[in-house]
Amino acid sequence: MKVSMAMAAFLLAATPIMSEAAHDQQRWSRSVPVPEGQAWQAQSNYSRSRDRAAWNEATYEDSLLSYIKYRKQFPNGLFVKEAKARIRAFERLRDNRDRYQQMLIEDRVLSKNKPAALDVERRLSRLGFDPGPIDGKFDQDTQRAVRQFQRSRGLPVTGFVTKETRRVLTRL
Repeated sequence: MKVSMAMAAFLLAATPIMSEAAHDQQRWSRSVPVPEGQAWQAQSNYSRSRDRAAWNEATYEDSLLSYIKYRKQFPNGLFVKEAKARIRAFERLRDNRDRYQQMLIEDRVLSKNKPAALDVERRLSRLGFDPGPIDGKFDQDTQRAVRQFQRSRGLPVTGFVTKETRRVLTRL
């Protein structure tokens, strides 16, 4: 059977093209109902890998917005409980304005002292936390590294180099 070019173009236009995600969603919707609380077990490998990649990105950015974005993308994701906990921690920090202002002042005073700021960045780097370029500037990369350090040492996770954080950091 010969198909003319016009007929081939018509057939291609009439055939729905489905993305891999849409195909997964269609397959998911035809699957057997999953008992409540076990939705993660029924997720496809593709969905779980997307979930994990989004979580890795959120933890790398380690900010309030990154965790909110993760929860919005994956409301039933594998890491929702952890995302909620980290969002609450950021919100508690934001709600405690007086303490926040004090930490901000301590951090700014330290960041104006270039040798001390360089020392903090070097120590973070030596301990395996990536503060970005060691330039004495406290940017987002430095704040992310400070938060990771604080979390690893059981300190209040603020992203600011407070007196307490500096004390623990200099002992190591």
